[in-house]
Amino acid sequence: MRRKQLVVSSVRQLHTAEDALEQTLVEFAKLAQMLGEGRMSTGLSAVVGQEAIDGLADVYKRLSKARGQAVGLHHVLKDACEQIGEGAVLGGPDGSKPVPPPSGRLIEVVDITKRDDTKAA
Repeated sequence: MRRKQLVVSSVRQLHTAEDALEQTLVEFAKLAQMLGEGRMSTGLSAVVGQEAIDGLADVYKRLSKARGQAVGLHHVLKDACEQIGEGAVLGGPDGSKPVPPPSGRLIEVVDITKRDDTKAA
């Protein structure tokens, strides 16, 4: 495997792993919503299931911390890319957008998803 392929594959896998963490957070949030709405709709006391809510909150906090650590891996991979002489890494949710190495200059970023295609050119 060439160095560039390793970089590209690693960043794409990181995005896949981040998405899995994000989806897990979403699923636990749905569980919290279900438990809360279920308790209220059935008229149960807030005392019922408090231990489960506490456990759920702990799981969510730990997952959130893991998500933050995964995001931090982008910086670690960037540093590794520079060490092996590969300056650009892939970014974006699908790993398809090349992100150039920092140049020390600010550049304008345009969000093409908010472009108004209804106006005539």
